[in-house]
Amino acid sequence: MSGFGRTLSAWRVWLEEVRQDVRFTIRSIGRRRGFAAAIVATLALGIGAATAVFGVVDAVLLRPLPVTDQERVVVAWTSDPARSFDHIPFTYMAYEQLRESVPSAAAMAAIPYWSASRLAADLDGRALPIEVAWVTGEFFDVLGALPHAGRLFEAPDDLVGAAPVMVLSEPLAGRLFGTAYSDEVAHPFQRKWPGHSE
Repeated sequence: MSGFGRTLSAWRVWLEEVRQDVRFTIRSIGRRRGFAAAIVATLALGIGAATAVFGVVDAVLLRPLPVTDQERVVVAWTSDPARSFDHIPFTYMAYEQLRESVPSAAAMAAIPYWSASRLAADLDGRALPIEVAWVTGEFFDVLGALPHAGRLFEAPDDLVGAAPVMVLSEPLAGRLFGTAYSDEVAHPFQRKWPGHSE
């Protein structure tokens, strides 16, 4: 018998063994349904947990930040070891003091420590819920984002008495204005960040 014939014969034997094992497993599961349900539940939980962990790792470690020069971005917060608080957000006053005391920073921005807030916009007499995040004027400069239309926030927008300004995501602009965006609509990037803001 040639080498190819022996290999083919070995494959046939292996396939027959696999077929017998599968038949035996199916018969065994049919007799022990509780055990089978436990196996299926364990597999489902394991696959779900692995998927959730990968989702977090993908979002946090694998995908690049929506920043043009991410190696120069620093995230800062304060702490209170006496009360076992590791991450305490800065107050706006503390942020202003930090910005004045670090002149070497090319740009500095503040974002909310919590997720986005829900507000209602008046759209032709009906309320449209939207997710908003309050950020400082240099936020989009730090990200290196460019507007699709209109303009982004600027440092003067932080001054007391400045007119309120809002930057809309492309999906929200589409819901509000249809496909024709107004000049006031900006589209810095697709991702809903910070939080789940629109």
